[in-house]
Amino acid sequence: MINEHSLWRIEIAQKIAPIYAAIPAVRAVLLIGGVARGRGDRYSDIDISTFWDHAPTESERRSAVQKFKKALGMPVTVGGFAAIPVFDTSDLGILWEEFVFLGGDQKSGLKIDVNHRTVGSMTRIMDDVLIHHDTHGHKLEVMYSINRVLVLHGENLVMAWQMRAAEYPDELAHKLVTTHLSKLKADFASHIFRGDWLTFYQALTAAEYHLVAALLALNHIYEPELKRLRDLCDEMPIKPKNLVERLNNILRGNFEQAEQEFDRLAEEVFALVEANLAGVDVAAMREKFYVRRTAWDEPV
Repeated sequence: MINEHSLWRIEIAQKIAPIYAAIPAVRAVLLIGGVARGRGDRYSDIDISTFWDHAPTESERRSAVQKFKKALGMPVTVGGFAAIPVFDTSDLGILWEEFVFLGGDQKSGLKIDVNHRTVGSMTRIMDDVLIHHDTHGHKLEVMYSINRVLVLHGENLVMAWQMRAAEYPDELAHKLVTTHLSKLKADFASHIFRGDWLTFYQALTAAEYHLVAALLALNHIYEPELKRLRDLCDEMPIKPKNLVERLNNILRGNFEQAEQEFDRLAEEVFALVEANLAGVDVAAMREKFYVRRTAWDEPV
């Protein structure tokens, strides 16, 4: 179901899409993010992604943006035009991006984030993840997003990508679960004793991140940015009971109990991996997880 915050944002995106669809080199136009999934809220931007046969020039992108005002019938403020090397400096690794603010400027306008990449870039990302089991964060985010978009142009091409992305390799799951559980750590006592709350919460949020990332891989779900955690956890059939509530309670509860509560949650995750993913050395990772810093009050 599409909520009311998403509905009118989708209508804006549908008015913008024909501007890019009319460009011969543009093969697909997508609405991405929480709005595309019908989960937008009062703080949501409108995120549009386009796919080109060639690297788009700034002139082409600027020409498209200049048509927003007429298409939407409202004032438009254009931000800068950027070319971001997200995984290498070739055209395959670059994400082109610009921001547009509707009805005002950067302080008062609704933000539209338009990003562009080549069709070849999408092919490269899919090959890297599905064939070579690349765990680059941006590539995993793209793989997650492609099956959760609203297609505004280029349905057949996007459907072919979605069919490929649906085949999550077991080897990738094994690699990611091993990576994240090997980094799982809940040694908080020294931070609490010293009153180092910044480092305590850095360690705690890192521990929760690695635990959630391991569960995503266990469930064969590509790892996105960990926003809207409840919705993300709802996608996982394999998980500890009351996962979101427990993660949030650890962050918001009694810090002196955080380590014990996290230990219980981590133990359930280790058990789920043992039961559902063969070939992972859970015993070694569990042993490493429970190594804690020793407190010394007396001379050795």
